Parts: sequence; C-alpha cells; structure tokens
Amino acid sequence: MKKSSQGFTLLEVTMTITVIALVVAGILTTRSIIRTSQIQAVMGEYQNYLSAIKNFKGKYRALPGDFAGATALWGEVSSNCKFGAGTGTKTCNGDGDSLIEFDVSNYEHIEAWRHLALSGFIKQNFTGDVVAGGACNIDIRGGDNVPLSKLKGAMWNLGVDGSGTAYTTGAPGNQYFPINTCTNALHKHALWLGGSLQDDDAQAAGCAHSQIPIFTGEEAYEIDVKFDDKRAGGGKIRNQYNNTATYETCEDSASTSGGYRVSATGVNCSLVFVIDP
Repeated sequence: MKKSSQGFTLLEVTMTITVIALVVAGILTTRSIIRTSQIQAVMGEYQNYLSAIKNFKGKYRALPGDFAGATALWGEVSSNCKFGAGTGTKTCNGDGDSLIEFDVSNYEHIEAWRHLALSGFIKQNFTGDVVAGGACNIDIRGGDNVPLSKLKGAMWNLGVDGSGTAYTTGAPGNQYFPINTCTNALHKHALWLGGSLQDDDAQAAGCAHSQIPIFTGEEAYEIDVKFDDKRAGGGKIRNQYNNTATYETCEDSASTSGGYRVSATGVNCSLVFVIDP
C-alpha cells in the first residue's frame, strides 16, 4: 500500500481516526451517564428534604426557620441573632406565623436549614448566617447556609413564594414561579433548585439567589413528565423565573412540551418543587 505524503498508510490514518472517534464517544457517554445520575439524585434530595420538613413540623408543631421556640431548645446566637453564624447548637427564632419567609427581619429561609440540622432530620450543618451582613434580602451560599445538590453547580433553597404579586413571564418582580392569583393560594412554600445567581435585577450587587439555570428545557420537561403533570406553570414542579435579563427564559407558553422551552440550546431552566408542609 502506498504511503501518504506524511508517511502514513491509508489504513493507519483510518485506524487513528477510528480510535479518536471511539475515545470521544466514550467521553461523551461517560458525561451523559454522570449527568443522568446527578439529575436522578435531585429527586432523591427533594424527597429527603420534604420528609425532613414534615417530620420537623410533626415534632415541633412549627415549620423550620419559622419555629419561635428554637432558642429555648438550642440556645441563641446573640442578641442580634440574624447576623452571626451559629456555633455549637446556637440558633435564632422565627416569628411563628406559619410562613418560612425571605425577609430582612428574620431570614427564616436561611435559619430553616440550621433548624433541620439541629433537630437531626438532616445530617448536614449550616451557619444560619446571612453572608453579606444583612445587605441582601435572600443571600444564600451553597454549602454554607443552604445545601448543595449532587447536580453540579446547583443548590437548594427553602421558603414561601413572593409577596403575592401576580407572576408575569419575562418581567422582574416579587413572584418567582408561576402562580395564578385567581386559582392558586398565594404564599405557597417551595424547595427551590438552581445555581447561585448574584446579578438578580431586583437585588443589591453581590446578593445570591438559587436562580441560575441548571437544566436544559428538555431535562426540566422530562423531570416534570416523570414526576408531575408535565406543565411548567402548574402542579408540584414548576419552572423558576430567572429574575435577570441575562438568561433565556425556561418558559414558552406556546410550547407543546408543557410550556417548557425544549428547543433552547444549553441550560435555561431552574425549578421549584411546590410543597404543602
């Protein structure tokens, strides 16, 4: 067989290309398997946290974070409770109004995870502290005051939805997932899952939510199909509104795939898991 101009036979070139193709295919397959495993882990995490919240409520007759008797059991961080990291078992009280709120008075959404850990219903521990010293309304940090997910880059948040402002696709506001004010009760609690967002249009610079998209529209749709009602704007699993102009929205009301924008390239969805604790 004749040599090519570089000194390789046609057979050698063909074999090299075949080996490279097999290696690339193997890498892509491995990545796909890892990604699938991480997405499957999300539902296990959701079930574990949901169970922990329900068990906490059953034991203490209160919601984690909102529990007004927490410091009587575990001790108080300081007189200025919200702006100090918990050490030992020290924590902060909630206001006892049956809502796990995102607000600058109690930061119940952050303290909720510490209460769950102190009660033994989850095995992790968290600071219960707002990182930015009170400058932010939400300000969560994965692995510090809220749990990281096994899904790479994602973290969990817990709390009630916005102040009752009607949800509007594509416009910043207080409502972060679809709720129809005519048909849905306001102040729904949810477990929120997304990447760390520090450029929220409605927050001060450096404040963090869990709103960065972490799923493709197709992945989000498949989760909803498998575990809920396959609708982005209804049921227990809903798309989370990314409150910034930087990211393409997850929702497309004209989509035949439950309102999910499955045709988008790359990740464009973060999700909320509506709960009734």
